[in-house]
Amino acid sequence: MELDQFFKSDIVTDIVIAAFKVFIGAIVIFILFKIINIINRKIERRLEKNQRVDPTVVKFLSPLLNKLLKFFILVCYIGFIGIETSSIVAGITSVGLAIGLAMQGALSNFAGGFIILIMRPFKVGDYIETCGESGTVENIEVFYTTLITVDNKVIKIPNGQISSSSVINETSKSKRRVIITISIGHYNEYSRVKETVNQCVDKTGLKLSNTDTFINIVGFNMNSVDISVRVWCKTKDYWDLYFMLQQDIKMELDKENIAIPYSKIDISSKEINKSV
Repeated sequence: MELDQFFKSDIVTDIVIAAFKVFIGAIVIFILFKIINIINRKIERRLEKNQRVDPTVVKFLSPLLNKLLKFFILVCYIGFIGIETSSIVAGITSVGLAIGLAMQGALSNFAGGFIILIMRPFKVGDYIETCGESGTVENIEVFYTTLITVDNKVIKIPNGQISSSSVINETSKSKRRVIITISIGHYNEYSRVKETVNQCVDKTGLKLSNTDTFINIVGFNMNSVDISVRVWCKTKDYWDLYFMLQQDIKMELDKENIAIPYSKIDISSKEINKSV
């Protein structure tokens, strides 16, 4: 009789209701998380296809909004199952403050991510040099920026370091200037060298049509005369023109018997006859 009264008591009823709420809430959370992920991916793909929207902003804000929405749903779930949310929020605030003091570096990286997003020193797809590293920007996340090097290595740099360091963006402009320095001997005819180099530049077909080629002497050394070659081109053609000029200039100078000088030392020996 006592056992029967126990099962009919309010305690059992409350436990059953609470368990039902926890179970139903967990199912709803699972479904909502799935829906958020699906909607987030669809919105991200649509925005990436829109040329008016910067992919840098999409890749930075998309995961951040995803996490914030899920956190909001968890808070609602806690309130649904009957736990007082105000105390939880206060607890989270206290824990967050303690974690914030212990993780100042992480917060610095978080703030650095927003600085990068607002100041826009670079975007996804740019080739940059910063913090002693260089590569193409693959992703700008909340705490880290990911670079891909020319040999396909992945470098993750904290945003806090980037926001407080100098950044060289090599692809932000539509055109760049290729600068090559070549050395010739003092005995070589400068006008012939200049004409040969100019022909090499024109032969590549990558020089911008409305710009002039700079070819001039920039220094005199003990064994050589240094000539600077500067050519404007489209940014996407920079490395093609750079290596093409190196190769073509070397081959044409060889054809013209114009040697690139090198340091040399003359050593003479004398045979000394000694009479005994």
